[in-house]
Amino acid sequence: MLQSLNMLEVKTPDARWHRLGFRGYALLFALLPWSVEIQMKGVALELPGEPLQVVLGLWLLFLLLRFRAWAWASVRENRFIQLGLVWIAWSIFTSFYSTMPLVSWKYTLVETAHWGIFALGMSLFPHWWRRLALVFTVSMSGFVIYTLFHHAGYHFRVDQAILAPMPFFPEHTAYAAVVALVLPWLVLGVFNNIPKRLRFSMLGLALTGLLFAFSRAAWLSVAGAGALGLIWYFRAYGRLFFAFSTVLLGLLWLNSAALSHFYAKKLSDDVSSQERINRYACAARMYVERPWLGFGPGTFQFQYLPYQQPTEMTRISVQAPISGRNPDTYGRGGGAHSEYWQALTESGLPGLLLFLGLFWGLFGIGLLRLFRVKQDETTLVLLACLLSILTFLLHGFVNNLLHDTRVAALVWGQLGFISTILSRIYPRLPHPFYKSHNF
Repeated sequence: MLQSLNMLEVKTPDARWHRLGFRGYALLFALLPWSVEIQMKGVALELPGEPLQVVLGLWLLFLLLRFRAWAWASVRENRFIQLGLVWIAWSIFTSFYSTMPLVSWKYTLVETAHWGIFALGMSLFPHWWRRLALVFTVSMSGFVIYTLFHHAGYHFRVDQAILAPMPFFPEHTAYAAVVALVLPWLVLGVFNNIPKRLRFSMLGLALTGLLFAFSRAAWLSVAGAGALGLIWYFRAYGRLFFAFSTVLLGLLWLNSAALSHFYAKKLSDDVSSQERINRYACAARMYVERPWLGFGPGTFQFQYLPYQQPTEMTRISVQAPISGRNPDTYGRGGGAHSEYWQALTESGLPGLLLFLGLFWGLFGIGLLRLFRVKQDETTLVLLACLLSILTFLLHGFVNNLLHDTRVAALVWGQLGFISTILSRIYPRLPHPFYKSHNF
Protein backbone atom coordinates (compact mmCIF):
# COMPACT_ATOMS: atom_id res chain seq x y z
CA MET A 1 0.00 0.00 0.00
CA LEU A 2 1.09 3.54 -0.67
CA GLN A 3 2.36 5.64 2.19
CA SER A 4 0.85 8.92 3.23
CA LEU A 5 2.20 12.00 1.48
CA ASN A 6 2.50 13.78 4.80
CA MET A 7 5.38 11.47 5.65
CA LEU A 8 7.32 12.66 2.62
CA GLU A 9 6.21 16.29 2.82
CA VAL A 10 6.26 16.52 -0.96
CA LYS A 11 3.40 18.43 -2.54
CA THR A 12 2.36 16.66 -5.72
CA PRO A 13 -0.26 17.40 -8.40
CA ASP A 14 -3.76 16.42 -7.34
CA ALA A 15 -6.35 14.44 -9.30
CA ARG A 16 -7.59 17.52 -11.15
CA TRP A 17 -4.17 18.13 -12.70
CA HIS A 18 -3.90 14.47 -13.64
CA ARG A 19 -7.26 14.40 -15.39
CA LEU A 20 -6.52 17.60 -17.28
CA GLY A 21 -3.08 16.44 -18.39
CA PHE A 22 -4.17 12.96 -19.39
CA ARG A 23 -7.02 14.28 -21.54
CA GLY A 24 -4.62 16.60 -23.33
CA TYR A 25 -2.11 13.82 -23.98
CA ALA A 26 -4.84 11.42 -25.09
CA LEU A 27 -6.14 13.97 -27.60
CA LEU A 28 -2.63 14.53 -28.94
CA PHE A 29 -1.88 10.80 -29.29
CA ALA A 30 -5.21 10.24 -31.05
CA LEU A 31 -4.53 12.99 -33.59
CA LEU A 32 -0.80 12.47 -34.18
CA PRO A 33 -1.21 9.88 -36.99
CA TRP A 34 -3.55 12.30 -38.78
CA SER A 35 -1.46 15.46 -38.42
CA VAL A 36 -0.45 17.06 -41.70
CA GLU A 37 2.26 19.60 -42.48
CA ILE A 38 1.00 22.92 -43.84
CA GLN A 39 3.24 25.52 -45.46
CA MET A 40 2.30 29.03 -44.26
CA LYS A 41 4.39 31.90 -45.66
CA GLY A 42 7.51 29.76 -45.79
CA VAL A 43 6.96 28.28 -42.33
CA ALA A 44 6.00 24.62 -41.96
CA LEU A 45 3.31 23.98 -39.34
CA GLU A 46 2.04 20.53 -38.41
CA LEU A 47 -1.70 20.62 -37.71
CA PRO A 48 -3.23 19.83 -35.30
CA GLY A 49 -0.21 18.20 -33.61
CA GLU A 50 2.06 21.19 -33.02
CA PRO A 51 -0.53 23.55 -31.43
CA LEU A 52 -1.49 20.75 -29.03
CA GLN A 53 2.16 20.21 -28.18
CA VAL A 54 2.54 23.89 -27.36
CA VAL A 55 -0.44 23.73 -24.99
CA LEU A 56 0.86 20.55 -23.31
CA GLY A 57 4.35 22.03 -23.06
CA LEU A 58 3.01 25.10 -21.27
CA TRP A 59 0.90 22.90 -18.98
CA LEU A 60 3.92 20.77 -18.09
CA LEU A 61 6.12 23.82 -17.52
CA PHE A 62 3.51 25.33 -15.21
CA LEU A 63 3.28 22.06 -13.31
CA LEU A 64 7.07 21.85 -12.90
CA LEU A 65 7.20 25.39 -11.53
CA ARG A 66 4.23 24.97 -9.20
CA PHE A 67 5.38 21.62 -7.79
CA ARG A 68 9.12 22.21 -7.84
CA ALA A 69 9.98 19.85 -4.97
CA TRP A 70 8.11 16.97 -6.61
CA ALA A 71 9.73 17.67 -10.00
CA TRP A 72 13.21 17.98 -8.51
CA ALA A 73 12.82 14.74 -6.55
CA SER A 74 11.77 12.98 -9.77
CA VAL A 75 14.76 14.27 -11.73
CA ARG A 76 17.16 13.50 -8.86
CA GLU A 77 16.12 9.84 -8.86
CA ASN A 78 16.13 9.36 -12.64
CA ARG A 79 19.57 9.08 -14.27
CA PHE A 80 18.00 8.95 -17.73
CA ILE A 81 16.33 12.34 -17.28
CA GLN A 82 19.60 13.76 -15.98
CA LEU A 83 21.45 12.46 -19.04
CA GLY A 84 18.69 13.89 -21.22
CA LEU A 85 19.24 17.30 -19.67
CA VAL A 86 22.96 17.02 -20.47
CA TRP A 87 22.07 16.07 -24.06
CA ILE A 88 19.77 19.10 -24.37
CA ALA A 89 22.47 21.34 -22.87
CA TRP A 90 25.01 20.02 -25.40
CA SER A 91 22.60 20.71 -28.29
CA ILE A 92 22.19 24.28 -27.02
CA PHE A 93 25.95 24.67 -26.68
CA THR A 94 26.65 23.41 -30.20
CA SER A 95 23.94 25.73 -31.55
CA PHE A 96 26.11 28.67 -30.47
CA TYR A 97 28.86 27.38 -32.79
CA SER A 98 26.55 26.24 -35.58
CA THR A 99 27.33 26.95 -39.22
CA MET A 100 23.62 27.88 -39.57
CA PRO A 101 22.53 29.32 -36.18
CA LEU A 102 18.90 30.00 -37.09
CA VAL A 103 18.39 26.43 -38.34
CA SER A 104 20.09 24.97 -35.27
CA TRP A 105 18.15 27.03 -32.74
CA LYS A 106 14.84 26.11 -34.36
CA TYR A 107 15.83 22.43 -34.53
CA THR A 108 17.02 22.43 -30.90
CA LEU A 109 13.78 24.06 -29.76
CA VAL A 110 11.70 21.35 -31.43
CA GLU A 111 13.99 18.61 -30.13
CA THR A 112 13.78 20.00 -26.58
CA ALA A 113 10.00 20.19 -26.81
CA HIS A 114 9.77 16.57 -27.95
CA TRP A 115 12.04 15.42 -25.13
CA GLY A 116 10.24 17.47 -22.50
CA ILE A 117 6.67 16.64 -23.49
CA PHE A 118 7.18 12.93 -24.11
CA ALA A 119 10.27 11.72 -22.20
CA LEU A 120 10.00 13.97 -19.15
CA GLY A 121 6.20 13.89 -19.22
CA MET A 122 5.98 10.09 -19.25
CA SER A 123 8.69 9.77 -16.60
CA LEU A 124 6.53 11.91 -14.30
CA PHE A 125 3.26 10.18 -15.19
CA PRO A 126 4.20 6.60 -16.10
CA HIS A 127 0.76 5.23 -15.25
CA TRP A 128 -0.60 7.01 -18.32
CA TRP A 129 1.59 5.25 -20.86
CA ARG A 130 -0.32 2.06 -21.52
CA ARG A 131 -3.58 3.93 -22.05
CA LEU A 132 -1.90 6.50 -24.30
CA ALA A 133 -0.25 3.70 -26.28
CA LEU A 134 -3.66 2.10 -26.74
CA VAL A 135 -5.16 5.40 -27.93
CA PHE A 136 -2.34 5.80 -30.44
CA THR A 137 -2.60 2.18 -31.62
CA VAL A 138 -6.35 2.43 -32.27
CA SER A 139 -5.88 5.69 -34.16
CA MET A 140 -2.93 4.26 -36.11
CA SER A 141 -5.02 1.21 -37.05
CA GLY A 142 -7.51 3.53 -38.67
CA PHE A 143 -4.68 5.25 -40.49
CA VAL A 144 -3.38 1.92 -41.79
CA ILE A 145 -6.82 1.29 -43.31
CA TYR A 146 -6.66 4.71 -44.99
CA THR A 147 -3.16 3.97 -46.33
CA LEU A 148 -4.12 0.57 -47.69
CA PHE A 149 -7.15 2.00 -49.50
CA HIS A 150 -5.00 4.82 -50.88
CA HIS A 151 -2.34 2.35 -52.02
CA ALA A 152 -5.01 0.13 -53.59
CA GLY A 153 -5.74 3.00 -55.96
CA TYR A 154 -2.23 2.44 -57.32
CA HIS A 155 -2.75 -1.37 -57.43
CA PHE A 156 -0.29 -1.80 -54.52
CA ARG A 157 2.66 -1.01 -56.79
CA VAL A 158 6.01 -0.98 -54.98
CA ASP A 159 7.07 2.30 -56.58
CA GLN A 160 3.88 3.98 -55.34
CA ALA A 161 4.25 2.97 -51.69
CA ILE A 162 5.86 6.34 -50.98
CA LEU A 163 2.59 8.07 -51.92
CA ALA A 164 0.25 5.83 -49.91
CA PRO A 165 0.52 7.56 -46.48
CA MET A 166 0.45 11.08 -47.94
CA PRO A 167 -0.42 13.80 -47.11
CA PHE A 168 -0.18 12.86 -43.43
CA PHE A 169 3.24 11.17 -43.58
CA PRO A 170 5.86 12.70 -45.90
CA GLU A 171 6.85 9.25 -47.20
CA HIS A 172 6.57 5.55 -46.47
CA THR A 173 9.67 5.02 -44.30
CA ALA A 174 8.38 7.10 -41.38
CA TYR A 175 4.99 5.42 -41.69
CA ALA A 176 6.59 1.96 -41.68
CA ALA A 177 8.75 2.90 -38.69
CA VAL A 178 5.68 3.91 -36.68
CA VAL A 179 3.88 0.66 -37.57
CA ALA A 180 6.99 -1.25 -36.47
CA LEU A 181 7.03 0.62 -33.16
CA VAL A 182 3.42 -0.38 -32.48
CA LEU A 183 3.77 -4.07 -33.39
CA PRO A 184 5.46 -5.37 -30.17
CA TRP A 185 2.62 -4.00 -28.02
CA LEU A 186 0.08 -5.92 -30.07
CA VAL A 187 2.11 -9.13 -30.33
CA LEU A 188 2.71 -9.31 -26.56
CA GLY A 189 -0.82 -8.21 -25.68
CA VAL A 190 0.04 -5.46 -23.19
CA PHE A 191 -3.45 -3.99 -23.66
CA ASN A 192 -5.23 -6.33 -21.29
CA ASN A 193 -8.39 -4.23 -21.11
CA ILE A 194 -9.50 -4.76 -24.72
CA PRO A 195 -11.12 -7.84 -26.33
CA LYS A 196 -8.69 -10.31 -27.91
CA ARG A 197 -10.60 -10.13 -31.18
CA LEU A 198 -9.94 -6.40 -31.40
CA ARG A 199 -6.26 -6.87 -30.55
CA PHE A 200 -5.79 -9.55 -33.20
CA SER A 201 -7.62 -7.39 -35.73
CA MET A 202 -5.27 -4.47 -35.05
CA LEU A 203 -2.29 -6.86 -35.17
CA GLY A 204 -3.41 -8.15 -38.57
CA LEU A 205 -3.83 -4.58 -39.83
CA ALA A 206 -0.37 -3.60 -38.55
CA LEU A 207 1.29 -6.60 -40.22
CA THR A 208 -0.54 -5.91 -43.48
CA GLY A 209 0.39 -2.24 -43.33
CA LEU A 210 4.03 -3.09 -42.66
CA LEU A 211 4.10 -5.57 -45.55
CA PHE A 212 2.70 -3.12 -48.09
CA ALA A 213 4.86 -0.25 -46.85
CA PHE A 214 7.71 -1.96 -48.74
CA SER A 215 10.30 -0.63 -46.32
CA ARG A 216 13.17 -3.11 -46.03
CA ALA A 217 14.63 -1.26 -43.06
CA ALA A 218 11.35 -1.57 -41.15
CA TRP A 219 11.07 -5.26 -42.04
CA LEU A 220 14.60 -5.96 -40.82
CA SER A 221 14.09 -3.92 -37.64
CA VAL A 222 10.98 -5.97 -36.80
CA ALA A 223 12.89 -9.18 -37.58
CA GLY A 224 15.68 -8.11 -35.22
CA ALA A 225 13.21 -7.26 -32.46
CA GLY A 226 11.44 -10.56 -33.05
CA ALA A 227 14.72 -12.46 -32.74
CA LEU A 228 15.43 -10.81 -29.39
CA GLY A 229 11.91 -11.60 -28.25
CA LEU A 230 12.44 -15.27 -29.09
CA ILE A 231 15.73 -15.30 -27.20
CA TRP A 232 13.94 -13.95 -24.14
CA TYR A 233 11.05 -16.40 -24.53
CA PHE A 234 13.35 -19.43 -24.81
CA ARG A 235 15.84 -18.19 -22.21
CA ALA A 236 15.01 -21.18 -19.99
CA TYR A 237 16.22 -23.49 -22.79
CA GLY A 238 19.63 -21.88 -23.05
CA ARG A 239 21.62 -24.92 -24.21
CA LEU A 240 19.09 -25.90 -26.87
CA PHE A 241 18.89 -22.34 -28.14
CA PHE A 242 22.69 -22.02 -28.16
CA ALA A 243 23.01 -25.22 -30.21
CA PHE A 244 20.37 -24.05 -32.69
CA SER A 245 22.07 -20.64 -33.05
CA THR A 246 25.45 -22.27 -33.60
CA VAL A 247 24.10 -24.48 -36.40
CA LEU A 248 22.35 -21.50 -38.01
CA LEU A 249 25.48 -19.33 -37.87
CA GLY A 250 27.53 -22.20 -39.27
CA LEU A 251 25.21 -22.54 -42.26
CA LEU A 252 25.39 -18.79 -42.86
CA TRP A 253 29.20 -18.90 -42.72
CA LEU A 254 29.34 -21.78 -45.22
CA ASN A 255 27.18 -19.78 -47.61
CA SER A 256 28.82 -16.41 -46.87
CA ALA A 257 30.48 -16.18 -50.28
CA ALA A 258 27.21 -16.70 -52.13
CA LEU A 259 25.41 -14.27 -49.84
CA SER A 260 28.12 -11.63 -50.30
CA HIS A 261 27.87 -11.95 -54.07
CA PHE A 262 24.09 -11.68 -53.94
CA TYR A 263 24.07 -8.55 -51.77
CA ALA A 264 26.89 -6.91 -53.72
CA LYS A 265 24.86 -7.28 -56.90
CA LYS A 266 21.71 -6.11 -55.14
CA LEU A 267 23.51 -3.08 -53.75
CA SER A 268 24.94 -2.08 -57.13
CA ASP A 269 21.44 -2.14 -58.64
CA ASP A 270 19.76 -0.24 -55.79
CA VAL A 271 19.98 3.53 -56.13
CA SER A 272 18.51 4.05 -52.65
CA SER A 273 21.35 2.08 -51.04
CA GLN A 274 23.94 3.81 -53.21
CA GLU A 275 22.62 7.22 -52.13
CA ARG A 276 22.93 6.20 -48.49
CA ILE A 277 26.57 5.31 -49.06
CA ASN A 278 27.02 8.75 -50.63
CA ARG A 279 25.55 10.40 -47.50
CA TYR A 280 27.68 8.32 -45.13
CA ALA A 281 30.83 9.22 -47.06
CA CYS A 282 29.89 12.89 -46.83
CA ALA A 283 29.23 12.50 -43.10
CA ALA A 284 32.68 10.97 -42.58
CA ARG A 285 34.34 13.91 -44.35
CA MET A 286 32.28 16.38 -42.33
CA TYR A 287 33.28 14.67 -39.08
CA VAL A 288 36.98 14.94 -39.95
CA GLU A 289 36.54 18.71 -40.46
CA ARG A 290 34.52 19.41 -37.29
CA PRO A 291 34.93 16.40 -34.94
CA TRP A 292 33.98 17.94 -31.59
CA LEU A 293 31.18 20.47 -32.14
CA GLY A 294 29.83 19.37 -35.49
CA PHE A 295 28.08 21.62 -37.97
CA GLY A 296 25.12 22.36 -35.72
CA PRO A 297 21.80 20.61 -34.99
CA GLY A 298 19.57 20.27 -38.04
CA THR A 299 22.19 21.42 -40.54
CA PHE A 300 23.23 18.16 -42.23
CA GLN A 301 20.68 18.39 -45.05
CA PHE A 302 22.19 21.74 -46.06
CA GLN A 303 25.87 21.27 -45.26
CA TYR A 304 26.61 17.85 -46.77
CA LEU A 305 26.05 19.02 -50.36
CA PRO A 306 29.60 20.40 -51.00
CA TYR A 307 31.14 17.23 -49.55
CA GLN A 308 29.75 14.99 -52.28
CA GLN A 309 32.15 13.39 -54.74
CA PRO A 310 31.01 13.03 -58.38
CA THR A 311 32.01 9.37 -58.40
CA GLU A 312 29.75 8.65 -55.40
CA MET A 313 26.70 10.62 -56.47
CA THR A 314 23.62 8.89 -57.87
CA ARG A 315 20.79 9.87 -60.14
CA ILE A 316 18.76 10.96 -57.09
CA SER A 317 21.57 13.05 -55.54
CA VAL A 318 20.91 16.77 -55.27
CA GLN A 319 23.25 19.75 -55.36
CA ALA A 320 20.88 22.23 -53.69
CA PRO A 321 18.54 21.88 -50.68
CA ILE A 322 14.98 20.73 -51.40
CA SER A 323 12.66 23.64 -50.66
CA GLY A 324 9.36 21.88 -51.34
CA ARG A 325 8.04 18.40 -51.95
CA ASN A 326 6.59 17.42 -55.32
CA PRO A 327 6.66 14.29 -57.54
CA ASP A 328 10.05 15.31 -58.90
CA THR A 329 11.70 15.53 -55.47
CA TYR A 330 10.26 12.43 -53.74
CA GLY A 331 13.09 10.34 -52.29
CA ARG A 332 15.66 13.10 -52.75
CA GLY A 333 17.48 15.37 -50.30
CA GLY A 334 16.93 15.08 -46.58
CA GLY A 335 19.19 14.04 -43.73
CA ALA A 336 22.02 11.59 -43.28
CA HIS A 337 19.77 8.50 -43.52
CA SER A 338 21.25 7.43 -40.19
CA GLU A 339 20.51 8.64 -36.67
CA TYR A 340 24.11 7.91 -35.71
CA TRP A 341 25.88 9.64 -38.59
CA GLN A 342 23.52 12.59 -38.20
CA ALA A 343 24.28 12.95 -34.49
CA LEU A 344 28.02 12.70 -35.18
CA THR A 345 28.11 15.34 -37.91
CA GLU A 346 25.68 17.79 -36.31
CA SER A 347 26.77 17.61 -32.64
CA GLY A 348 30.25 16.10 -32.86
CA LEU A 349 31.62 13.06 -31.06
CA PRO A 350 30.22 14.14 -27.63
CA GLY A 351 26.77 14.44 -29.22
CA LEU A 352 26.97 10.92 -30.62
CA LEU A 353 28.15 9.50 -27.27
CA LEU A 354 25.26 11.20 -25.48
CA PHE A 355 22.84 9.88 -28.10
CA LEU A 356 24.19 6.35 -27.64
CA GLY A 357 24.00 6.68 -23.88
CA LEU A 358 20.41 7.89 -23.98
CA PHE A 359 19.12 5.17 -26.25
CA TRP A 360 21.40 2.13 -26.28
CA GLY A 361 22.43 2.71 -22.65
CA LEU A 362 18.91 2.64 -21.28
CA PHE A 363 17.99 -0.20 -23.64
CA GLY A 364 20.92 -2.27 -22.39
CA ILE A 365 20.12 -1.64 -18.73
CA GLY A 366 16.47 -2.52 -19.30
CA LEU A 367 17.42 -5.69 -21.14
CA LEU A 368 19.77 -6.84 -18.37
CA ARG A 369 17.07 -6.34 -15.79
CA LEU A 370 14.55 -8.15 -17.96
CA PHE A 371 16.67 -11.30 -18.03
CA ARG A 372 17.20 -11.24 -14.24
CA VAL A 373 13.63 -11.00 -12.95
CA LYS A 374 10.70 -13.37 -13.02
CA GLN A 375 8.03 -12.83 -15.62
CA ASP A 376 5.01 -10.81 -14.53
CA GLU A 377 2.78 -8.16 -16.03
CA THR A 378 5.32 -5.37 -15.52
CA THR A 379 8.15 -7.32 -17.20
CA LEU A 380 5.86 -8.08 -20.16
CA VAL A 381 5.14 -4.37 -20.61
CA LEU A 382 8.86 -3.62 -20.22
CA LEU A 383 9.71 -6.24 -22.85
CA ALA A 384 7.16 -4.78 -25.29
CA CYS A 385 8.64 -1.29 -24.84
CA LEU A 386 12.22 -2.52 -25.22
CA LEU A 387 11.41 -4.44 -28.42
CA SER A 388 9.58 -1.40 -29.75
CA ILE A 389 12.61 0.80 -28.98
CA LEU A 390 14.86 -1.78 -30.65
CA THR A 391 12.98 -1.42 -33.94
CA PHE A 392 13.84 2.29 -33.84
CA LEU A 393 17.48 1.69 -32.91
CA LEU A 394 17.95 -0.81 -35.74
CA HIS A 395 16.03 1.32 -38.23
CA GLY A 396 18.25 4.23 -37.16
CA PHE A 397 21.27 2.68 -38.90
CA VAL A 398 19.77 3.48 -42.32
CA ASN A 399 17.20 6.24 -41.66
CA ASN A 400 16.93 9.30 -39.41
CA LEU A 401 13.34 9.67 -38.23
CA LEU A 402 13.48 11.08 -34.69
CA HIS A 403 12.49 14.51 -36.04
CA ASP A 404 9.07 13.08 -36.99
CA THR A 405 6.65 13.89 -34.15
CA ARG A 406 5.00 10.46 -34.21
CA VAL A 407 8.31 8.63 -33.95
CA ALA A 408 9.49 11.08 -31.26
CA ALA A 409 6.30 10.60 -29.24
CA LEU A 410 6.59 6.81 -29.19
CA VAL A 411 10.36 6.60 -28.71
CA TRP A 412 10.78 9.35 -26.10
CA GLY A 413 7.55 8.38 -24.35
CA GLN A 414 8.62 4.78 -23.95
CA LEU A 415 12.12 5.75 -22.82
CA GLY A 416 10.64 8.02 -20.15
CA PHE A 417 8.28 5.25 -19.06
CA ILE A 418 11.09 2.63 -18.96
CA SER A 419 13.37 4.95 -16.99
CA THR A 420 10.71 5.33 -14.32
CA ILE A 421 10.35 1.57 -13.92
CA LEU A 422 14.13 1.14 -13.68
CA SER A 423 14.73 4.02 -11.27
CA ARG A 424 11.73 3.15 -9.10
CA ILE A 425 10.49 6.73 -8.93
CA TYR A 426 6.91 5.55 -8.94
CA PRO A 427 6.84 3.90 -5.50
CA ARG A 428 9.16 6.55 -4.03
CA LEU A 429 6.78 9.39 -4.83
CA PRO A 430 3.35 8.00 -3.92
CA HIS A 431 0.22 10.00 -4.43
CA PRO A 432 -3.40 9.34 -3.40
CA PHE A 433 -4.44 9.60 -7.05
CA TYR A 434 -2.38 6.51 -7.90
CA LYS A 435 -4.38 3.37 -7.18
CA SER A 436 -1.50 0.89 -7.44
CA HIS A 437 1.96 0.28 -8.85
CA ASN A 438 0.49 -1.38 -11.91
CA PHE A 439 1.98 0.32 -14.96
